[in-house]
Amino acid sequence: MDRRTFSIMFFIRRTRLRKNLEAPVLMRITVNGERTDVSIQRTILPEQWNSDRGCAIANTRFGKELNQCLDQIRLQIYQCHQELMLRNLPVTAAAIKTAFLHGAEDTEVHTLLDLYREHNANLKTSIDKGVSRATYIRHETSRRNLERFLHDVYQREDINLKEITHVFVKDYETYLRTIRNCNNNSTVKYIKNFGKIVKEAMNRDWIQANPFRNIRFHLEEVDKPFLSQGELNKIMTREFAITRIAQVRDVFVFCCFTGLAFIDVKTLTAKDLHQGVDGNLWIRKQRNKSKQWAHIPLLPDARLIIDQYRSNLQCQRKGVLLPVLSNQKMNAYLKEIADLCGIQKNLTTHCARHTFATTVTLANKISMESVSKMLGHSSLAMTMKYARILDSTIGLEMSQLAEKMKSQIS
Repeated sequence: MDRRTFSIMFFIRRTRLRKNLEAPVLMRITVNGERTDVSIQRTILPEQWNSDRGCAIANTRFGKELNQCLDQIRLQIYQCHQELMLRNLPVTAAAIKTAFLHGAEDTEVHTLLDLYREHNANLKTSIDKGVSRATYIRHETSRRNLERFLHDVYQREDINLKEITHVFVKDYETYLRTIRNCNNNSTVKYIKNFGKIVKEAMNRDWIQANPFRNIRFHLEEVDKPFLSQGELNKIMTREFAITRIAQVRDVFVFCCFTGLAFIDVKTLTAKDLHQGVDGNLWIRKQRNKSKQWAHIPLLPDARLIIDQYRSNLQCQRKGVLLPVLSNQKMNAYLKEIADLCGIQKNLTTHCARHTFATTVTLANKISMESVSKMLGHSSLAMTMKYARILDSTIGLEMSQLAEKMKSQIS
């Protein structure tokens, strides 16, 4: 590191006088504009301190001894600085302070990205063993965001965990919101992922002070789109010349009538079909995300779609019921389907799940408890985020109330 970016100075804190009216002497280490202060456990009367030169006035024995002590400390700091450079370790104000206070044996550096890579490697080995692939992918994306942040903002390849401060967290938040252009909820989720790594570092005693202390983030409620009955009918009746687009439409419609999430419909097999208590065909499947069981009676339109693909070679080869593409490709084709059908909504695979909860079930007077069971939710609170009361339902119920009140009056 260029020596011009590294400096040491001594000063006294006149606002923190001891009972004997002496002020504590502190040392300030500055590297690349980043600074940290260290108490050297010495005090002096303010009138005996030369602020311009950063040392004691050497007209007394005490002043001369203190200046010798300051020279020895300055030499130790330069040695700590040199040691970090020779070991090819990050040279920062915090790292030099740690080396000075705790000695060379404590200068082993534990870095953020190294810990994150270790964390993600452990996640990868646990996929389908209590950890979903989506969780692993989410943390890999979060790690890459931190990597870009360190490179773009700090011009660093990695950072010592001891250097992560409140300011670092706020800088990362600003970077996600501005440079990466993430919305509020994405920003909060990435920071929470980062916070999990910080918590692991604290558990290992690699970080002493919690950099997230007094920081609060809040997820905003998002109004997820769903299809009206008319929009769903448009998609169902539309003829598509391209087979792949037609298949994407069929899978999407199937999800609208079953409420299955993308990963659950992608892995749907004949083993998930069972005869229900009513004698009809049901889907009984453990959800990939929550591990909750979904119990879904098959509506006629959903059953027709399954029957349509029984002889599909792709389905037979993979042992699944429907030809489901990747989520990315599905969403790309769904946008094309929306344009062709004149639907001004952002169609995604998850939109089908909301459509099932709102338009297909709740609007047709299926109870919230039954909808929750079919969606595989563990609580009604979660289901209420999916199922919305439609104006048409409110209008119908109020009309029924009006008729009831009218009959009571007459």
